[in-house]
Amino acid sequence: MRFQHGDRVCFIGDSITAANEHVARIAAHYHDRYPTEDIRFYNCGVAGCTLTGLLQYFDDDVAPRRPTHAVVMLAVNDSGPWLLEMPRGEERFAALKERYDTYCRNVEAMYQKLTAIGAKVIFCTPVPYAEYEPNEGGVSRGCYAMVAAYAAYVREFARAKNCPLCEIHDYIAEEMQKQVFFGPDRTHPNEAGQYYMAKRFLAFQGEEIAPFAPIPAAMAEWRANTAALRKVYEGEWNVIQNYALPTAEKMAFMQTYLDEKRYEQTHAPQSFERWVKGYLENKPRVKELMDITESIW
Repeated sequence: MRFQHGDRVCFIGDSITAANEHVARIAAHYHDRYPTEDIRFYNCGVAGCTLTGLLQYFDDDVAPRRPTHAVVMLAVNDSGPWLLEMPRGEERFAALKERYDTYCRNVEAMYQKLTAIGAKVIFCTPVPYAEYEPNEGGVSRGCYAMVAAYAAYVREFARAKNCPLCEIHDYIAEEMQKQVFFGPDRTHPNEAGQYYMAKRFLAFQGEEIAPFAPIPAAMAEWRANTAALRKVYEGEWNVIQNYALPTAEKMAFMQTYLDEKRYEQTHAPQSFERWVKGYLENKPRVKELMDITESIW
């Protein structure tokens, strides 16, 4: 069940994947335990993104990697947890249902795209929302149950397609009763949570992860160049919000956005400023970054 010599593995997801912590730990395990095998790992996570966006980026971001395997884990952004703040009623129900129906269609679309290029699809149920974990952050009531419903759909879909399924949701839901696994936003696993995600995935493959330790320094270059590449897609999704624009227009938009400090008017100024600067720096380097992350192994 483990990855084999010659495998090329894309991890597709949102910010939890793009953080490149559990993915890096999985990659580090393979390169430490099987140093003579050519197994390549690619992070195709996009912070803030949904399957709708990842489908748009597929031909530029995933397909060029020629993956033999794709590990797919999404739900939180797709579900629209902010909609839970709406007053209860038909409008809120319709909005939540639309998000769910779109997610279901997009899971099928992603599966079809991946299998069409010959990739074996591994689904992971999404990490739970830490609604009941004690911390100082605010809480979105009902979000745990909502994400659990998306996890249930992933299980059903994987079973229907006879795809391997790694049960992340229930495993983390159980383990987080024993220690704090999430930051104040209750959505993003902390370092311990990411370690346990890697632990669960490797156990699913019949592998045993090493005891908790910092991610090996040998992974630093790969992680840095991967992060630079991810910033391009994060900027396009979160700031430009129009993937079809020609590159020159995107660059001009971002430069104006930066010059006028429009990020100061957003709900997360530091994140938006980082996305804009990262885009301007790295968009012209996309091919170079893809080549670097391809050859670094």
